Amino acid sequence: MRVIVAGASGALGRVLVPELVRSGHEVIGLTRTAEGAARVRSAGGSLWSPTSWIATACCAPQQASGRMRSSTSSRRC
Repeated sequence: MRVIVAGASGALGRVLVPELVRSGHEVIGLTRTAEGAARVRSAGGSLWSPTSWIATACCAPQQASGRMRSSTSSRRC
């Protein structure tokens, strides 16, 4: 499953990204700094680029900086 993680290099994202990668998911991280970007890449994730990825095409967007409500969409991946 393709998963976007906002806050991918933060306190929760540091744990979440490698776990998702180990579970076989394609992880796309959003981060604010070059150091954070390096951390996401070293965990096996890639970085979000508005020219190459469309957030709405993801099956499971994750907000690692806070709680996210589940979607009411019936779309399955």
